[in-house]
Amino acid sequence: MLTIGQLTNTGAKWFDYVGRYNLTSTHLPELIQMMNDTALYQGEMEDAKSWAPIHAWRAIAQLQDSAALPAIVAYLRDVNPDDDWFLEDFPHLFTLFGPASLPYCASFLAETGLDYEWGQIAITEALKQLGQEYPETRDECVAIMVEALGRYREQADTLNTYLILNLVEFKAVEAAGLIEEVFAAELADDTVMGDWQDVQIELGLLDKRTSPPRQTKYQAQRDKVRAALDNFIQTQRGVSSSSESDEELEPTDPEEPNQRQRLHEIAKKKKAKAAKKKKRRK
Repeated sequence: MLTIGQLTNTGAKWFDYVGRYNLTSTHLPELIQMMNDTALYQGEMEDAKSWAPIHAWRAIAQLQDSAALPAIVAYLRDVNPDDDWFLEDFPHLFTLFGPASLPYCASFLAETGLDYEWGQIAITEALKQLGQEYPETRDECVAIMVEALGRYREQADTLNTYLILNLVEFKAVEAAGLIEEVFAAELADDTVMGDWQDVQIELGLLDKRTSPPRQTKYQAQRDKVRAALDNFIQTQRGVSSSSESDEELEPTDPEEPNQRQRLHEIAKKKKAKAAKKKKRRK
């Protein structure tokens, strides 16, 4: 693990650690220790050892020994807010453990009032993947997310938004009343998936909009950013002395990012801000 080096792949395409290194459950203590080794995290990107914790948690997941789940959840309580790897890897990691991981997911989501937002977001993504991979667990996954969303006033808006997004993917009409409450309280980001009417359409509860979208704090924030960007572009055009420069400043019209990409960008910005306030592992 210490010599494998840099990773380039996220998602479900992982190196076969168990087959290559003949790993068994007897190696779990060493792998867990490596996963939690902050000294390794502090290494430079070019140092192969700095990637060892990621290799370790992937190997732990491939062993599929539920005895490792308490250590995995404990890791999420102190997760690095600058580390995108865990948010990409941990949903698949829990899926490898299968339905046995559901009680741990539910328990971790129930912890409130603490700085576990990014770990809990990874759990919501894990529940989505578990429900898709193991259809017989769909109702339990939905129930866990509904219970978590019921605490919407006690947790981050970003977490609420992830929960709603995944409930909508499950077509969880049983959660419609609660989702409406969250939108009414403006505690979910409606620039990601639209407002309550848009969600009703996705759930099959409404054929089309009955009124135009109302202005919310999220819409106002987005409009403010767009206005600032437009103003910056116009200012730069004003001081530009060549048409070539103007062309470079011409705003593009990229394809609208999908909901999960948009939400992930929001999460990354919040993580960067949080990292400035509280120093953690690199």
